[in-house]
Amino acid sequence: MFFQQIDEAISKAMLEIHGSDFINHFFKFFTLLGEAGIIWIISLVALLTFTIIKKKKLPIVLLTSAIFVLFGWIFNDFFLKVVIHRVRPLYNDQAFGDSFRVFMDSIKYSYPTSYSFPSGHSFSSFNAATGITLYKKKLGFIAYPVAFIIAFSRIFIGAHYFTDVLVGSTLGVCFALLGYFIGNVLLKTKKIGEWKYATR
Repeated sequence: MFFQQIDEAISKAMLEIHGSDFINHFFKFFTLLGEAGIIWIISLVALLTFTIIKKKKLPIVLLTSAIFVLFGWIFNDFFLKVVIHRVRPLYNDQAFGDSFRVFMDSIKYSYPTSYSFPSGHSFSSFNAATGITLYKKKLGFIAYPVAFIIAFSRIFIGAHYFTDVLVGSTLGVCFALLGYFIGNVLLKTKKIGEWKYATR
């Protein structure tokens, strides 16, 4: 299959650039940073809390963006992955042998056990980064680079193929836009829009 060939070629290129202890652990750090979307959940909760304390109001658009991180994670990990059940690169012995598993052992990273497509790390990273950027553009200069590095780290360590990351990232952006749209729609309703504690 055409896309599988491209994915395997990119993953093989990743094997070629393994070696530098600094680079290996740099990407391990960022892949751990994205585990279960924890860094993004903390970031969104912190931003929500800061805004509420500062404005004494609830930012509806940011709240709906945060909620759609959860909805998207459920859709991504408990529906798409189960339905598509694509095997991860580290278990593709025909293409890579045990190279990625040996690499993960060398950096002391536990083998992922769920299916590969799409990437949950990439989904949550681009979902949250997009929601944060739509709420406050300046924060996008921090959020998006971190999201890109986390997504790339998944290909680098052999946890995902390029298309896993591409689709996961795209879905993340789409869910964030949906959350943003719904937040704005809610603000136009009489019940929420006129609530004195609601803000954009």
